[in-house]
Amino acid sequence: MNIKIIYLIILIISIAHVFEEYFTGWLDYARQFKSDIKKSEFVVINILFLILVIISTLLIFFDNFSVFNLSVIFLIFLNSLIHIMPAVILRKYTPGFISALIGYFPLSIWVIFWHFIREEVSVVGLILSFLTGLLLMSIPFIFQGVIKKIFMKDKDSK
Repeated sequence: MNIKIIYLIILIISIAHVFEEYFTGWLDYARQFKSDIKKSEFVVINILFLILVIISTLLIFFDNFSVFNLSVIFLIFLNSLIHIMPAVILRKYTPGFISALIGYFPLSIWVIFWHFIREEVSVVGLILSFLTGLLLMSIPFIFQGVIKKIFMKDKDSK
């Protein structure tokens, strides 16, 4: 199958994933672990995520593959694990599980191997893409755990 079509499918699944999270209660689920997550934060994070996926898809459509594209794919792969692993461990549905299992996980692995096998990315590029994807995946957690606390402390001290 054409890689451009796969990236387009990933974009569609990304949109479906955001809707699945929203309409199946991801916010309430996440508040079990971090009670002060706001709906606006969820919306902003997902808008930024979709912008990354759109940019990555556009780059592929203009035949401009880069480490950025693969970083977004690794972000999607890691996000799939964050949704699949709790569902498997808890043996119950967690918000975002379905789109992660049937879309994110298999397609991200396929795309990673596709680019690597076609030698469009070196081992170093693969590692750099993974680390960048990991950094992108950690931004919401860093925001919730560090940046938000610092910002709130400054706000509370005034």
